[in-house]
Amino acid sequence: MTIPLERTRSLIETKEFLESLTYPPSTPRVPAAVRETARQLLRHYPAPLDLQCANRALPDIFGPVPAVIFPAKDKAKQQRGLAKMVEASERLGLYDQELEGVPVRAVAKKVAPVQLPNATTRAAIKTAKSGQVTDTSLDDPSAPKPSCAGNYPQS
Repeated sequence: MTIPLERTRSLIETKEFLESLTYPPSTPRVPAAVRETARQLLRHYPAPLDLQCANRALPDIFGPVPAVIFPAKDKAKQQRGLAKMVEASERLGLYDQELEGVPVRAVAKKVAPVQLPNATTRAAIKTAKSGQVTDTSLDDPSAPKPSCAGNYPQS
């Protein structure tokens, strides 16, 4: 089974292979016809930005493009351009028909961080475990009683 990252890596490595075929010093024994075919295939081969668009549109099919593919100075510019392209195609509904029935990855909800008990809480837990109750408000008759109305069925 091919995972999205493997599919993207395969496309990138295939492009590198085709580029090496077009460079005579690195592959001197390759026939001219093969070089020309590789050059023609590269003419319409997806660029890294195309793969990044594919990843954003279909993350379950195409994986993320490694950052090493893009020069550092161009990365921010490419990401702004990609965001504009995605926004425009969503606004125009360009790929609505193609995406019908394609499963969408659920966005994970942000979970609040767990708060570790402070010294007061730890002391209360320790005394509760020892069986010594220090809170006398339970014995105070004037203390308000908790209401359970509505929580249980009326009999």
